[in-house]
Amino acid sequence: MKKWLRKDTIVFNFHPTVSLNEKLNSKDLVGVIKNEISEDTLQILVSRYNIKEKDGIGLVSIVECFDNANKTTSAFYVFFDISTKKIITQDYISLRDGNSYNRVLDWGGALLGTVKKFKNEYNDKLEPIVFASEYKEK
Repeated sequence: MKKWLRKDTIVFNFHPTVSLNEKLNSKDLVGVIKNEISEDTLQILVSRYNIKEKDGIGLVSIVECFDNANKTTSAFYVFFDISTKKIITQDYISLRDGNSYNRVLDWGGALLGTVKKFKNEYNDKLEPIVFASEYKEK
């Protein structure tokens, strides 16, 4: 990930999302109607994170839906300002796993595919970023 984001240091902190996921009731995660998350809801979700870091840029993957009818997985990849918890940008990725037989393993394969697709799209858009603290006069 450091190479992908072109950074020397990246702090991994899964606690904010894992602690929220632990509170989910698995019986409430499956439904007949496709789940869709609005941009307003994304901001509410990010605002709820209890993060020990005080500043920097956060990146989170928020899974929207494992759509059984269309055999797709959809997720938002959200960059946010840690100090304010305000969303900077988000990308929506939806992907169909060609080998999907409605098993959790297949959904996981499709979700991994969304991560790879996001990485490729991110790299295509990324221009070299030089922060003031990294700039050195020649």
